[in-house]
Amino acid sequence: MRRVKFGLMAAVLMILLGARSASAREAWGYLVCESDPSVAVPGAVLTFTQGSVVSTSYAPTGADGWYGFMLYPGNFGLWSVSIDLTAQGGSANYDAGQVNIVETSPLSFVPTITIPAGIIPLCGGTPPPPVCEELSGVEDGSTFCGNLGNPRNECAYFGLVPAGKDDGLTGQSHEASMDADLALVKAGTCYKVYVGVSAGDTLATPNGQAISHVTYCSCE
Repeated sequence: MRRVKFGLMAAVLMILLGARSASAREAWGYLVCESDPSVAVPGAVLTFTQGSVVSTSYAPTGADGWYGFMLYPGNFGLWSVSIDLTAQGGSANYDAGQVNIVETSPLSFVPTITIPAGIIPLCGGTPPPPVCEELSGVEDGSTFCGNLGNPRNECAYFGLVPAGKDDGLTGQSHEASMDADLALVKAGTCYKVYVGVSAGDTLATPNGQAISHVTYCSCE
């Protein structure tokens, strides 16, 4: 199926190449899910880097995972590939490592690039929550006690800024109302720390007491 698909797209491309510079060569890439290679990844933007040469960013030629982009003679070999998956709800700049581009005039083919599960929903799971440098050593689910006062002080304790607050709560758990880089669940004078929270996540009390409020913090 993939061979047929490539043949059809290559034929169309040959027509398009007639209107382009004769010195350029067309290269191809195909993005698939690592967990299921039959699933193509559409909607991403690829950027290729070779040494100090950074190519233009290339949008997909279609919605089925195939990508066409122009490279010039002498610019073949190993290229580092980054994939902007923002449109798919994933990482803004995913490093796909190196691929080998071999000239087979007038077309070149880039080996299949696989996207790990969890990078985008299409490849299984949900995108990993963003974690900023300030939270690199913070343990998810840890607890600590102290009277920090308002959300500004609570978030500043971790070098972050306040993003929201759920107030006037009761009970032993609470459903997060928003996505956040950090959530602080307060009960009495103690806190439970949640790193990388998504709306709908269940947040628990730090000490068995009723939750008084949840503060959400952002890296920016």
